[in-house]
Amino acid sequence: MDDFPAGSRFLGYAIHRQDTDDFLMKMVDSSDATLTSWTPDPSLSKIFSRRAVKTVAVRLNALPVALYDSGEQVFVTWDID
Repeated sequence: MDDFPAGSRFLGYAIHRQDTDDFLMKMVDSSDATLTSWTPDPSLSKIFSRRAVKTVAVRLNALPVALYDSGEQVFVTWDID
C-alpha cells in the first residue's frame, strides 16, 4: 500500500472516470444498451474482481482503481498492476 494508515483494509477494485472525478456505482447491461450511474463518493462504488475491473474500465473508457478503507476514510490508488 502507498502511505495509507496502518491497518487499512482492501475493499476491492472500482471504476473511476477522470473527466468528472466520479466512480461507477451501478451498471445494468443489456443487449440494447449499458446504463450506468456514477457517484463522487468512492465508498459507494460498485466493487469488481481484478480481472473484471480492467475489462469494464476499457468498455467505459475509464480507469480501474483499488480502494482501501482506513476506518475514517476510503483511499483510492490508480496503481493496480
